[in-house]
Amino acid sequence: MLTHYDTLWQLFDDVSKAYKIKVPMITGGIKYEEYRKFHFEVSSKKTLHVQIYRLKSGRYEYNGYIL
Repeated sequence: MLTHYDTLWQLFDDVSKAYKIKVPMITGGIKYEEYRKFHFEVSSKKTLHVQIYRLKSGRYEYNGYIL
């Protein structure tokens, strides 16, 4: 997976393919220089935690881990 994306849609599309999950429709976007966190169930005991930061340039920075 990449670390930086041009669009939020590209980022979530990559996440859904990499972890074989269905990402629900996310609305509202992310303001410049702000974070937003998401949590997706990967299995009955595992959750994917995703943190996205929108850079000044408008690109999105992805950070994710499974617990």
